[in-house]
Amino acid sequence: YIDSRGKDSPLGKFTDEGSRWWDVDIESACAERAYAKLSAQYYDSGIGTYKAPDVGNVQVRHTVLDYGKLIIRDGDDPNEPYALMTGRAPNLTYRGWLLGVELKVEKYHANPHNKGWLWWAPQPDLHSGFPPPF
Repeated sequence: YIDSRGKDSPLGKFTDEGSRWWDVDIESACAERAYAKLSAQYYDSGIGTYKAPDVGNVQVRHTVLDYGKLIIRDGDDPNEPYALMTGRAPNLTYRGWLLGVELKVEKYHANPHNKGWLWWAPQPDLHSGFPPPF
């Protein structure tokens, strides 16, 4: 995977911006694998599947912050379920899930730190358990 990361990647090339690339790529991949194991689903760690669901029909979102929120952006499909994993490998925690359409509502719409609009839901607002297959 690391060797494939280049100019054609939606996230761009690796840079020397501290550990940001590690959190975005490596920790997020670990979170996807952990979610797959927790939900007893197959994990396909394929390359070039940026917009495809990460595990089964679920988009797995990750933050290293234990109190972090579930985040989606404009281009994210409102019909897909989004699951939140927090922490750093190997200490990852599943926090819950929401459908994109449940997340893309006014109460979650925000522009944190003036870095762009997104939707984010706090952990208490997430569904427990795992999303059903759609």
